[in-house]
Amino acid sequence: MRIKLLEKAFLASFLVCSTQTAAQSIDDYLKDQATLFDATPKAQRYNLITQPVLCHMNEVESYDGLENGSTSFYDSSKGRYYDIHNTLTLAVSFGLSNLVEKFLSCVKDINDKETLSWGYRQPYNLFHLALDPKSNLNESAVYDEFEKTKNSLTLKKLLKIVDLIGQKNHGNTAFVNATLHPSTTHYRNYTNPPLAAGEPSGQYYAYQNALRARGMLYGADPLVKGSSFYGLNVEKSTALKEYLFQYYIELTKKGIFLYPTQHVKDVIEKRALENNYDLSKLEELVKTRSQLQNQLKTFESKMKNEKSSNKRHLLDICGEIKNDLKQVERAILKM
Repeated sequence: MRIKLLEKAFLASFLVCSTQTAAQSIDDYLKDQATLFDATPKAQRYNLITQPVLCHMNEVESYDGLENGSTSFYDSSKGRYYDIHNTLTLAVSFGLSNLVEKFLSCVKDINDKETLSWGYRQPYNLFHLALDPKSNLNESAVYDEFEKTKNSLTLKKLLKIVDLIGQKNHGNTAFVNATLHPSTTHYRNYTNPPLAAGEPSGQYYAYQNALRARGMLYGADPLVKGSSFYGLNVEKSTALKEYLFQYYIELTKKGIFLYPTQHVKDVIEKRALENNYDLSKLEELVKTRSQLQNQLKTFESKMKNEKSSNKRHLLDICGEIKNDLKQVERAILKM
């Protein structure tokens, strides 16, 4: 069944891109797919964005032939191998955050095998792709410091993709630390976690530390190793510590659910102490804001069903809660 789907994709949706023109070709393809997505009934959208697309984005030396669940395809007529991707994985890989947000809206299980693609000598899930995007390879500069990267539009798009996938994942740490095994056993294949972030390829790219830090806030464990990746010593990296600290504050202020490992949380708390930052105060303020928001929602819901004689009282209560919320918001912004 899988092979038939691939053959259909090969004939009907075949996309071949050289490394020089891949970005432009894929960009045009994805724009067309986004238009088609909007015109497709909701029940059929997931099939659309996960339909296999064969794309020659990297020169590859040797992959075994297509087997059940494999993510590479050998075209005997051309004598070359192609990566198997789909509309969703291409959007993630090329840093198109708005399209990723659109396409993820119809994904129920982010860990579905249909969302896998081929990364560097191994299967990649969406979190692998988010931390090792091909769009980064065109960046000429290598940044290590938070102050030098915080205004980068490219990085903001890539971070948004990590956030979208991390939030969609709902705390599944197995997903963000997956060491996926290829269906083939070729000696060149790897089984590295997402935090490897392209390191085994020898290609150091811009924003690697920033994306790794963001990934760690969603449970990626720097102590998890792979077949050619030996984990990260976060405490010895000034860049990683600063990114973790700054991003934790940024996302916590927004009320985003984060689930770093205890080891990573300890690093963040230590960094906060070094910067004389009261992290516990921020977390308490955010918790209070959430409680007030829930109270306001409850009373506003009651007000819709109450008789007019009681609505005035409920309106006053809602007003008081809103005033409290404003004060808490001001306090959070000052942090």
